[in-house]
Amino acid sequence: FSVFLAINFAVCFSLSVFFFRVFRFGDLVLFWIALLPVIFPTLFYFSPRSSISFFLLLVGFSFLVGRRLFLALFFLGFSGLFHSQYLLFSIYIIIAYFLFCFFERLTLRSLLTLGSLFGVVFLLLLFSIAVFLPVVIGFLSFLPSSAIAISKLHYLDSASGGWRITSALSVVVYPLIVLFFIKKMKSTPVYFKGQDVKLFLYLIFMAVFFGALVNLVFFDVPHVAGRLSRFSDYFAMGVLLPMFLVMYFGRSFAVFLLFCFCIFSPFLYPTVYNFS
Repeated sequence: FSVFLAINFAVCFSLSVFFFRVFRFGDLVLFWIALLPVIFPTLFYFSPRSSISFFLLLVGFSFLVGRRLFLALFFLGFSGLFHSQYLLFSIYIIIAYFLFCFFERLTLRSLLTLGSLFGVVFLLLLFSIAVFLPVVIGFLSFLPSSAIAISKLHYLDSASGGWRITSALSVVVYPLIVLFFIKKMKSTPVYFKGQDVKLFLYLIFMAVFFGALVNLVFFDVPHVAGRLSRFSDYFAMGVLLPMFLVMYFGRSFAVFLLFCFCIFSPFLYPTVYNFS
């Protein structure tokens, strides 16, 4: 099993390298500094299915930013086949992309407003998820891992209550960082060189907005919130947060801050580290 995990890590690392070559934003080294100590147990401890699907989704997202729709659909779909917890985000971000394409001539501010309205509709659907459970079960039945996916639907109405510290990151910190990027884009365009800036900022806004919505809806059900918002949380943690620190404090101090954050990660993720 240890050999299998080593191969799994090599595949995930290769996908991360590929992601940064396609995405052309962020820092591969800082990505792993931010991600490994905090998320490592979740990604690789007895959960290779979750890790590979996360990185497949990451690559699919990068292709979506680059307007390479068919490649994006391939990787997003494959990610959902590996692990159903990413299906909801995949469907959400694809609809958000088509929404952008349809209203592309609008200003970025108008697009973000439109995306926010779509998010509110999505929020209402999440609130009434119980009504759509038969449809969801029927859809999941076509997946190779349908039995596992359907068996986990009980979390939506029977998961234990509580709250998690990191929901504050998803609901408050990461959205503020995205707003910082939108403002920074005007004064420091070099960070977005080679990107379709409007689509780029719109999609990262929608990705982070997804995590905020999920954590608001399932604020008192941390297990569900953590699973459904996993991609947006990890993306913000590994890509957006390091670049925010680099822009604001410089790379050397950003590394120092990330290592400090990692020291406190067992307290932020007590269940992940069996610290509680």
